[in-house]
Amino acid sequence: MKTKRIITILLIAILTLSLVGCGNGGSKASPAGTYTLTAMTENGEPLSQEDLDMLSSLGLSVSLIMNEDGTGSIQLFGEEKAFTWKGTTLTMDGVDQEFEFDGTTIIIKDEGSELTFTKDEATEDTEDTEE
Repeated sequence: MKTKRIITILLIAILTLSLVGCGNGGSKASPAGTYTLTAMTENGEPLSQEDLDMLSSLGLSVSLIMNEDGTGSIQLFGEEKAFTWKGTTLTMDGVDQEFEFDGTTIIIKDEGSELTFTKDEATEDTEDTEE
């Protein structure tokens, strides 16, 4: 059962490379920063925090880096994929993907899947000292 769950998690993570969702575009704060996957839902079923912690303990983490210059990358279980972004649109391999941003969280949605990335505290602290 755990093996099937891990395979499902890996497939969901791969979907992040080709997601199309809904963006809100209303936030004035920059999404630039480093984010860690903190929640995931597949077909309406949330992945438990225990499952996320287990993946992390195995070195299978997912993180998102959004640079101020409009470039970024997603680190997906040890592999890195580059993208560009502007506003709440992320472009990877020529495909535009909208995301929601509320100041500390990025949410990417696609047909029953939802990935939530939360800004790392170190990134938030750096932005606070720059203001």
